[in-house]
Amino acid sequence: MKGLSRFKVISFTCESFDDPQQIFESLNATGVPLTEGEKVKNWLLMGLDRESQDRLYIDHWYRLEQSLGAVAAPKRIDEFLRDFLRWKTGETYGIDQTYANLRRWWYETEGSRDRTSLCEQLARLAELYGKITGTNGQHENKEVDELLQYLRDFGIDVHRPFTLRLLSDEAGAADVSRADLVKVLRALSTWLTRLWLAKASTSGLNTESTRFANHRVPQNVESYANYWIDKIRRLRGTGIAVPNEEEIGVGIRKRRAYGGKASNAARTILWEINSQLSNAANPKREELSIEHIMPRKLSQEWRDYLGEDADNLHENCVHTLANLTLVGERFNPEISNQIYKEKHKLYKKSSFELTRKLAESYVNWTQEDIEDRAQKLTGLVLKYWPWENVSRTKVRWRIGDNEWQEEKTFKNMLLNVAAALIDIDPLENSKRILDGKYFRGGGRYIFRSGTRREGRCLPIPRYDEYVISVDIWDKYKTLLCYEMGKRCGVEIVVEFLKDSTVGERVWGRVDLPLLYANGEKRTRLRWRINEDDWLEEQAYPGLLLNVAAALLDLEPEENGNRLLNMKHMGNRTYFFRSETSASSRCKLIPGHDEYKINVGLMHMTIVKLCREMGELCGVKVVIEILKDSTKGEQIWERLDSNDPMLEA
Repeated sequence: MKGLSRFKVISFTCESFDDPQQIFESLNATGVPLTEGEKVKNWLLMGLDRESQDRLYIDHWYRLEQSLGAVAAPKRIDEFLRDFLRWKTGETYGIDQTYANLRRWWYETEGSRDRTSLCEQLARLAELYGKITGTNGQHENKEVDELLQYLRDFGIDVHRPFTLRLLSDEAGAADVSRADLVKVLRALSTWLTRLWLAKASTSGLNTESTRFANHRVPQNVESYANYWIDKIRRLRGTGIAVPNEEEIGVGIRKRRAYGGKASNAARTILWEINSQLSNAANPKREELSIEHIMPRKLSQEWRDYLGEDADNLHENCVHTLANLTLVGERFNPEISNQIYKEKHKLYKKSSFELTRKLAESYVNWTQEDIEDRAQKLTGLVLKYWPWENVSRTKVRWRIGDNEWQEEKTFKNMLLNVAAALIDIDPLENSKRILDGKYFRGGGRYIFRSGTRREGRCLPIPRYDEYVISVDIWDKYKTLLCYEMGKRCGVEIVVEFLKDSTVGERVWGRVDLPLLYANGEKRTRLRWRINEDDWLEEQAYPGLLLNVAAALLDLEPEENGNRLLNMKHMGNRTYFFRSETSASSRCKLIPGHDEYKINVGLMHMTIVKLCREMGELCGVKVVIEILKDSTKGEQIWERLDSNDPMLEA
């Protein structure tokens, strides 16, 4: 009662020019900080009459709180709103940036609509998000629910923006079947599991999951599931590509699989392997514990058992997956330190198939046994988390109309094309490809073996007296093949593998003009906004500067702010105010010298940047490249920024 005597109610009357939300936030600035969810709730309800506020809260916001289990843990609303915002914007905003950026996104994209519609949308999606987090019961489909539970127990949460989008698509936002949803979730589980086992860095997953969530699936795609699986496949060569057999084997032998979040992942993987091995009902995950076969702390008896290298073996292997198994919660902790002979007797009686098979396979537990179990676990992982065509053929080439030759890398293509050209006429063609500079005199790439200039080169197959530089981008390897063929009087044709998810492989021609402009001084590009007149450019930096200027001409202040806040591919800024100390590769924008833009970028990045700037400003930027003008007329070709070779 004494505390209540100091309780006061303060009422403020706002004038028409006041911002009630700003006053609300300021009043709380000196007390306990408001959560992002509290700020969003107040913003959604602000300005409504009492009856409308009650209806909006009861019908939608209260439903959101219940779906997320937020009564006991209000921060869950913040996490949901952050992942919703990441999905909708493609930006990896931190949790403390959610409210401000949610408001900005809504006003920029949906400003003409009532905020009630946003509250309805959030409530509906919170129900799906609660299926991901387990706070809103089980998913109605058993397979989907098991996959969501696996992802939840695994302990890596950065997939949630993408997973929420998948559930929303299947729930009616897109034409997606339940089978497609299961297939994509299974591929996602495989991707995360293999990354963790291979001890690969998952730092890029945050950005990639956000980018996937925000990505628009083409309307004419034949298979929704195969489209996303191919998107994951296209990450090969990056730090978050799906690991192969060798990488998984090394990770199982070496990575720490116990302690902190690692224990959750290891327990979940071992539980899943056990459920696949056993026909009986799997014990509940909360009823099991991880057991170290070789104990966490070695007794003298264990040291004698392992031999003179006991401490080194213990240090390297004790927390690896090969030294872990599953036991029930009633397993006596004191037994964990007993010698393997005693443990072996108990393992044989275990309710876990994984642990019984361990006892059947290993009478002793030495370094050789640990290595053998690591190999067997690798085999089980590859079986239960399969990934096809991780290193599939990606390029093929031929000379003239000869048979196609398929390669897994552009490096192999370059070496084999050079060898095939020399095969045609060893004496003359070796001189032709060796002499002179390539790419308009820009550099030498082929040398005699043993010269000081060979640098990062590899011998040409069958002709190791010559070496060729392979330390260049894939598109330049392709260009080098074209130019070598031209010098030898033949045509080299190159195609890349566009798709193999529809039952047959679809190849796309790598067209020379898309890689390299014909001529040095003539017009090579043209662009326009929507259906306006075409404007021609001689260089990509000029294209970027003039597109930015045209967009600013449309709405100087609004588009200026949009471009300043834009982050290309979700994480990089290229547009600045002129007074900022940005990159030295920036140039002032014509007619708008209060802004500057980074022009020192790859051609592919400039094309994408122009298109993204246009989309942000509500217009379409179309870009074409001059393909040919040798027959009395100019032939133009649309420049597709998604062309894999343009991105090489």
